[in-house]
Amino acid sequence: MKKIIIGIVIIAILVSGIVAGYILIQRQQEIRSQAAPATTLILSASPPAIDVGETTTVNVTIDTGVAPNQNEVASGEVHLEFDPNILSMDSFVAGPFMPAGASVQPASINNTAGTAQITFLNLDPGTPIAGSGVILVATFTSLAADPGSSVDVGIQSTITAIGEGGTNVLVGSTGTSVTVTETVETHLACVNEACVEVTGSGLDSCTVATQADDCAEDIVETHLICQNEACVEVTGAGIDECSVANQATTCAEDDNPPASPSPSPSASPAASPGTGGAGTGTGGTTNPSPTPAANLPESGVTGPTLMVAGFGMLFILLGLAALAL
Repeated sequence: MKKIIIGIVIIAILVSGIVAGYILIQRQQEIRSQAAPATTLILSASPPAIDVGETTTVNVTIDTGVAPNQNEVASGEVHLEFDPNILSMDSFVAGPFMPAGASVQPASINNTAGTAQITFLNLDPGTPIAGSGVILVATFTSLAADPGSSVDVGIQSTITAIGEGGTNVLVGSTGTSVTVTETVETHLACVNEACVEVTGSGLDSCTVATQADDCAEDIVETHLICQNEACVEVTGAGIDECSVANQATTCAEDDNPPASPSPSPSASPAASPGTGGAGTGTGGTTNPSPTPAANLPESGVTGPTLMVAGFGMLFILLGLAALAL
């Protein structure tokens, strides 16, 4: 009899456990069905500021809400939008918060339109996606400078959860922006005797503090000389021979002096006839014959010399005439 009673008690306990378990399961399903959509996606760039040609990572963080309205995410389709003139997407893959049993399809990236799409399905219902964490990761390379190029979640994005009947539980999203700068290589160089920054790679050839010495023009010794009837500056030490102001006078070519005229041969003068007969004078004195001009040396005979000779001949003739009288 005791065994029968014990058996009935055991059966009653088992039945009670089954009923209680069923009630709890039903209640949990009711709670799930009553959970309001509460999932959000938040984008964050790291680093948020890069130079042209550098890369940045955009993390997609999922937040499924807080119990009792926490969503247990089963699948999702996430779209990202960006400016293709500023950014180019390199990859779009699962993040560390994605369950190991989830199936993630390869992303579809369109860098011409500036869009990307990725889908995932959690195949392990026992490990639902619940809580907050980085579920997706996108990498970008910058193409051009921009003070703040945005990356946003597309409105086509959907997130489904267990017990929500396929309803999109995504209630909001927050985008991010990437600042892209362009660094221009410069160096210091002398321009117009000043040390200034110029565009382009190179070594500094001066410093602003010492620009008076670094950028002083080299002193080249010059002087002025006449060339081709002009007063010009030539390199080298020397004394100025002219000035530009009066170069017409100082640099005019000297006039060529006239050539000395060649004396024309003179005819031998005839002997002056004296009184009482040619060639004789009073008392039988013979008239001296003057030196013929042809016997004068041709070289060195000038106008004054001929004049002196002429006066000499005149005095001799006057003397002879006086003796004849």
